[in-house]
Amino acid sequence: MSEQQKMSSESPVRCVSDLVAVAGSMPPKKVVIVGGHREDDLLLVDSARDHGIVRDCLLIGDADRIRRAT
Repeated sequence: MSEQQKMSSESPVRCVSDLVAVAGSMPPKKVVIVGGHREDDLLLVDSARDHGIVRDCLLIGDADRIRRAT
């Protein structure tokens, strides 16, 4: 078994709720979203803010498309 396979088999993250629990135990972070006009990405950021995972978000992309998406 490779080292990467060992690490992934020992990972505490098995589903999205595990990831939220791990991330929620750390201080909120500043994130950068490239292609910040994608509505699905913005919804994920909103959810991450609600869970205290994201503090600030910098959206990178076409300004007009970002404005329309927000």
